[in-house]
Amino acid sequence: MLALLAGAGFLGWRFWLPPERAPAVTYALIDGQRLSQASLRGKVVLVNFWATSCVICVREMPSLIRLHQQFAHRGFETVAVAMAYDRPDFVLHFARTQALPFPVALDLQGTLAQAYAPVVVTPTTILIGPEGEVIRRWVGEPASWPALESLIESNLTPTRSPRQHGPADRRDSSNERARPPPRAESLGPSLPAQTARRSLDGHSGAPAGDGRWARGIGQS
Repeated sequence: MLALLAGAGFLGWRFWLPPERAPAVTYALIDGQRLSQASLRGKVVLVNFWATSCVICVREMPSLIRLHQQFAHRGFETVAVAMAYDRPDFVLHFARTQALPFPVALDLQGTLAQAYAPVVVTPTTILIGPEGEVIRRWVGEPASWPALESLIESNLTPTRSPRQHGPADRRDSSNERARPPPRAESLGPSLPAQTARRSLDGHSGAPAGDGRWARGIGQS
């Protein structure tokens, strides 16, 4: 009984723990730019700690590229952080030859790895939610890339689909097409009637401006 109560108390304590937060770090990128974690707030972020000497890291890069290209337009960002022991020229060469489409950071002093709880094994991947909460952490290659894809998808803002036309809309549009054109009489007296009246008045030929008026009927 005491063991059960202790177990329940432990689970309750774990349940009420606040979620882990992403550290307030700044990434030094290989292009000389600096990217703060605070500037990524509102996005779903995948932080990947890797090294050019890590076989698994190199093997999983195409999958990271695919995920980034799939979700980047929806508020998703990937940051690849090279470990402190990785030579910067190796990192730069790899990023250029592989055309990595996401920011690549150097961690020359190991401060980024230390801030993330710390990171000691590569690859280590951390998924961060829009509010800066750590959603999940993988040590080693993720066991299921489709599961990771679904987890990213579930934390992104849903895209709005184009408005679909229902039956009522189709009826309205068909009514628009079936509506008859305006009657010519609404534009004024007919041309023969005007000509007849002017003939009775002793005038011949079309009235001034009559060509413009006739063209107006032809265009209705």
